Amino acid sequence: MSFRILITLAILFAIDFYVYQGVRILLQNKSAATQRYVSIVYWGVAVFCLSVILIGNIYDWHQWNKSFRTYSFAFIVTVYFSKLFVVLFLLIDDVLRLFRFTGKIIGYFWK
Repeated sequence: MSFRILITLAILFAIDFYVYQGVRILLQNKSAATQRYVSIVYWGVAVFCLSVILIGNIYDWHQWNKSFRTYSFAFIVTVYFSKLFVVLFLLIDDVLRLFRFTGKIIGYFWK
């Protein structure tokens, strides 16, 4: 297995983890059962996507059933393309929060 695929999987996992932190914030006022269900579905989709990518690099994906290959890779692209939009908004929010935090720190020591 190449080092490149490990880096790619690590980046995709980091995107999954970062988006999940936002999902957890959205679910904090929901019941424990709802939180558990959403977490299981979220990580189930993430594991499926990462597994298909990993298995596709271990075994020759050209030999896979054409329908499975087409739909699974389309699903993966759709999932991660959607998560990139979430990452964009989370990063903007985090950068704004960082500016507010540093402004408070500077204002505290400036007095």
